[in-house]
Amino acid sequence: GFGSVLNTDSELIVTLAWRSAEIAGLAAAAMLLFALIARRYLEHEARLHARVIDIWRPLLARIAIEGGEPPALPALPGKHLSYLMEEWNALHDAVRGESAARLNEVALKLGLDVAARRHIHSRQIGRRILAIRTLGHLRDPSSWKPLQEQLGSVNALVSFYAAAALVQIDAQRAMPGIMHELSERESWPGEAMAR
Repeated sequence: GFGSVLNTDSELIVTLAWRSAEIAGLAAAAMLLFALIARRYLEHEARLHARVIDIWRPLLARIAIEGGEPPALPALPGKHLSYLMEEWNALHDAVRGESAARLNEVALKLGLDVAARRHIHSRQIGRRILAIRTLGHLRDPSSWKPLQEQLGSVNALVSFYAAAALVQIDAQRAMPGIMHELSERESWPGEAMAR
């Protein structure tokens, strides 16, 4: 009677302990595999980013600095697009006037405007901000409505960059909406807003 119940209970406990150990081992192996896959992916993305910089940074700088006919543009695979947009925006932040106009011509040839309009509603905040910055630098009036929608975003950075883009397109038209948002928000960077 009583001894066999204890024996059955201890067998059950041992079986449960082994099952728990197997599950823990499988979970650890799965986590290790996931970490290795994530590492490979990040290494791949870093190489891709470096390749885009090697190809496009000197070319974009040359286009911005030199007048005349722009050089032939290399093919732009889709996987390079967001990295190129980052490079283009960074360079655009540093130039004005004719240089900015030349960068805009190249962006239109490469379809950065189309890509930016496609990404403006992305769930990824970084991608959405990149799209907003691109449309602002392009001074694209056809993007007014989606940019105005982003101005009301709950994400302060998205809203802030949308305000900056609207100012680049038409400062006078943008100010009433921006002033309204400014009165509602305390999270916009003060010094950047002043600029």
